[in-house]
Amino acid sequence: MGGRSTASRNDHTFDTTNTRYHPSRSVSTLAALGTYPTSSSAQLFYNDDNLEFTGARQDSAFALVSDFKTRGVPIDGIGFQAHFQINSDGTGVPTQQSLVATFSRFAALGLKIHLTELEIRVRTPGATAAALTAQTQGSTNVVSACLAVPACDSIVVWGVNDGESWVPGTFPGFGPALLFDDSFGKKATYNAVRAALGS
Repeated sequence: MGGRSTASRNDHTFDTTNTRYHPSRSVSTLAALGTYPTSSSAQLFYNDDNLEFTGARQDSAFALVSDFKTRGVPIDGIGFQAHFQINSDGTGVPTQQSLVATFSRFAALGLKIHLTELEIRVRTPGATAAALTAQTQGSTNVVSACLAVPACDSIVVWGVNDGESWVPGTFPGFGPALLFDDSFGKKATYNAVRAALGS
């Protein structure tokens, strides 16, 4: 189940109720309507973007899921979408240490940690060597951080190869964000992920 960390973000599901989104009311409504999963194998995750960086957005999500736990809402985990962009100065992906701290923060609530839509985009054409190095290091940071936190047990890459990626059509001027190039050739990001996994 996707989520919204602030009331100001528009969504058709919330807009049709003609009310502001209230997290506890929303999940309670699902349960009342019989649409909340009751199978013992079903799990509820709050999944959102830009939660990997410290700041107000992450704090808002933390407050939201903490409220869920306090109210007894059966939430099982949090999904970090992990859509990253390498900036001109090489920043764009948190350090491994920062990610470990973030994942641990949410894990302390008893939540599982999933990375649900990982990609690291760079400018195209003409991505610099420094940008590609930052992209590769970012891949290492993310995977290594997940492995360092026991509650983190899933990483999903948001696509297979660059030729089929959603990035160019959604972020003009940006591209090669995945582990394989247009011809399914293994990229430095692939090697970084594999090395971080220890295989």
